[in-house]
Amino acid sequence: MTALGHPRARWRDAAWPVWLTVLPAAVTSALILWEHYADVTWGMALVAQDERIQFMGACAGAAGALLGLVIATIAILLALPDGPSMSLLRTYSGWRVLEYVLLAVSLDLLILLTASLVAILSPDRAVASIVTVYAPSCVLALAIAGLLFALVLLNVEHDRSGTHDSTPSS
Repeated sequence: MTALGHPRARWRDAAWPVWLTVLPAAVTSALILWEHYADVTWGMALVAQDERIQFMGACAGAAGALLGLVIATIAILLALPDGPSMSLLRTYSGWRVLEYVLLAVSLDLLILLTASLVAILSPDRAVASIVTVYAPSCVLALAIAGLLFALVLLNVEHDRSGTHDSTPSS
């Protein structure tokens, strides 16, 4: 056991972001290899070039805006002053997971933004595959981050009101 806690506990906190970044990368790699060796076309590569460029531009715009929002959220959460309520908030294990997930979301959005911009300039099918996989991955990662943030705030509200009962009220 280290001063930072049990190694398994640290891995458990970091497991979600690892899956949110590694799984889309593994799926993308497998699909690119499958597409190359089986000589098939799927996903955004099936769409006409003009429509694909419009979609990639929309993806790049949305990914850029969401990346800015996630970076601003991380900056605000890190800049909150230390106080009794912030100390309590930072003791929740969900808080650490939230920080890790926000970092994973920012990485996924950066990959989506870069791939979308490259796909506009390059007709390569592999880049279109990256966008096809990372767009839903980013939506999933954002949803998980939002749920974690809501759960952390719900825990704070429960502590504030003094209700620690886990049974639902009727």
